[in-house]
Amino acid sequence: MLDAFDLSFDYEVPGMSLLDLMYGQASPREYMVCTTNGHFSDTRARTVYFGDYKYTYYANDIDELYNLKEDPFEMNNLIFEKDKQGIIGLMKTMLYNWQIEQRDNIPLINV
Repeated sequence: MLDAFDLSFDYEVPGMSLLDLMYGQASPREYMVCTTNGHFSDTRARTVYFGDYKYTYYANDIDELYNLKEDPFEMNNLIFEKDKQGIIGLMKTMLYNWQIEQRDNIPLINV
């Protein structure tokens, strides 16, 4: 949005210009990452959205995986399902690569 108003920061910020996407000068991302650093609690988490899935890594709790198409209200955590370990591994790798790219410092355990 900064580009739309011809604004910028004095330093590099993560993300991409929506204008570049609108004008076809950039490709959409394959996945999206959201973060929280526990503003009012000690919860530090990173969430990856990819296809129908949402994977959340918690620094101090049990991870979560949901199929948002089949379970839009996130009632059935699939994190321990044997047949989901492949998608979990893929999404953990996506998160790890994103962390390197963004210089994110939350420690990943079991990645």
